[in-house]
Amino acid sequence: MSTLKVLQNGTFADGEGVYQIGYELEDGSYDIVDANVMRKDKAEKVLSTMSSPAVEMERARNDKGHYVADDPSTPDVNEAYTPKKKAPAKKKAVTKKKTTAKKA
Repeated sequence: MSTLKVLQNGTFADGEGVYQIGYELEDGSYDIVDANVMRKDKAEKVLSTMSSPAVEMERARNDKGHYVADDPSTPDVNEAYTPKKKAPAKKKAVTKKKTTAKKA
């Protein structure tokens, strides 16, 4: 799937364009994410808040550790790369309280 973008989907009575946010698919159709009708400036502001940060990708590996190839029969999915996994949070070491023993 491509990236989110501002799509013109008609015109208002005053002749200005009606915009929505979504994906343009390969067959020329649209997958609308935000169906609210907006003017272009508002649609661009909404799109900037919706855009997610880039996800780091890494080479996909099988259970033997070998690289996985991309399947050409699925042009919209790249199986050779997967989202990078975050390292698990490290647990903080428990510190023991020191007790001072008084000598008699």
